Amino acid sequence: MRILIDARLYGLEHRGLGRYLVELLPRLVSLGTQDAFTFLCALEHSSEISGLGSKVIVAAVKARAYSLAEQVLVPWHTFKHSFDVVHVPHFNVPFLTRGPLVVTIHDLILHHMPSERATLLPPAVYAAKVLLYRATVANACWRARQIITVSQTVAQDISSYYPLAKDKIVVTPLAPSQVRPAIVLKHPRRYILSVGSAYPHKNLSLALEALARVRLHVPDLSYVIVGKADYFINRLKHEAAQQGLQDAVVFWGEASETELAQLYRDAVAYVAPSLSEGFGLPGLEALQYDCPVVASDIPVFHEVLSKAALYFDPHAAVDLADCILRLMSDVTLRQTLSTAAASVIGNYSWTATAHLTYVTYKLAAHCGS
Repeated sequence: MRILIDARLYGLEHRGLGRYLVELLPRLVSLGTQDAFTFLCALEHSSEISGLGSKVIVAAVKARAYSLAEQVLVPWHTFKHSFDVVHVPHFNVPFLTRGPLVVTIHDLILHHMPSERATLLPPAVYAAKVLLYRATVANACWRARQIITVSQTVAQDISSYYPLAKDKIVVTPLAPSQVRPAIVLKHPRRYILSVGSAYPHKNLSLALEALARVRLHVPDLSYVIVGKADYFINRLKHEAAQQGLQDAVVFWGEASETELAQLYRDAVAYVAPSLSEGFGLPGLEALQYDCPVVASDIPVFHEVLSKAALYFDPHAAVDLADCILRLMSDVTLRQTLSTAAASVIGNYSWTATAHLTYVTYKLAAHCGS
């Protein structure tokens, strides 16, 4: 097969989407030994992606995601060459893209909570942006021959909003990366941990409230938040200061793979207070390092983490605080969760993800012929 993959979001600077491509691409290339892969990518990653295999063709594209430029430059490659499969690993499928399309839709969070707290744009501009987002997702669902998504929860969401897409959906879970901690970090002696963005749906404000409650019983407990500094992190810093927690919350910034591995390993607990998620990969990564997970009681976390997490009401800080205190005091509970985690982790691997993705490519290549 001749396969084109839009890899412009490759790289850990693009958070979850970037990790998805970093883990997936090399495994796809190793599976499809008779196939020719063309990867569209940003210039800064072209040499790294070129090294993935002898049959890899790299085309550097100067077009940011969600820009007007991508509406021209990405389709141009699909018109210039004939491909058996075109895979866009996000919902931002340019409207003129040509060829048998596979699209990955990681979540429909913006369908549920298009909040003006999540943007710096004026309300009218943000409303227009949400309408364009919905049109783009609808176009992707209509045009795609196959739709990859990362959980049954999101699959049900897509089917609910776009019933005609139901028979195209292939659930293809993500997997934790395997990195061995190899360095010594300077961090608080005891801390809870969260990793990722600080967007409103991540609900980290609730975790701050819970920390304040826990520190009444465990005064030396800290909270390490790993994520790129931005407007939402700065807003969270302000909230922490307002609650007198400025010395108790460590805003780590971006972490290397080895730093992150050790942060997981040494944490008292990983806290996932999200109101909505497509998959929730950091929680799964925490389990891999035997870090207990405290997660909000939402369907996707039950699907992914099963019995390996302790669940709480994501609208009740007191509930989260109680869960953290239980984990810190109950050795038997920690051991029970650790045993369950070993079973859960065995259900996920990037090799399996790549294999199912490759099978999906074959379905897309042949379903219209």
